[in-house]
Amino acid sequence: MASLVLLARLVLTVVFVVAGLAKLADRAGSRQALVNFGVPAALAAPGGTLLPLAELLAGVVVAQGPDAPQPSAIAWLDMLTGTQIALLVGSIVLLGLLAAQGWRLLKLMNQNGRLLVRIEALEAAQNSAPAG
Repeated sequence: MASLVLLARLVLTVVFVVAGLAKLADRAGSRQALVNFGVPAALAAPGGTLLPLAELLAGVVVAQGPDAPQPSAIAWLDMLTGTQIALLVGSIVLLGLLAAQGWRLLKLMNQNGRLLVRIEALEAAQNSAPAG
């Protein structure tokens, strides 16, 4: 079982490191991929650099494993009880849902703002038209 866990850690490490390096090598493509995914261009610029760095960091954390001499995320997770892990997972899911709801609210506000501008333009055009 230990060798299977080691193999899984090595595979995940390679996946994270290769993905991070590939994205760093093509930052313009990474930014465009984020924009195509729906991230605003203003956030895609820093995201094109931060996402690959996060993947590289994830690769390092996975490679360390629970027996690393320095504190490791895997060792920390190993110390948690079942209830604490359930609370952690629930909190992460809740944060994800809140972030998605906030994102949707921003998009809705943007759409409504554009509609209001169009309505104002139509009203201005209607008021300036000669009465007939």
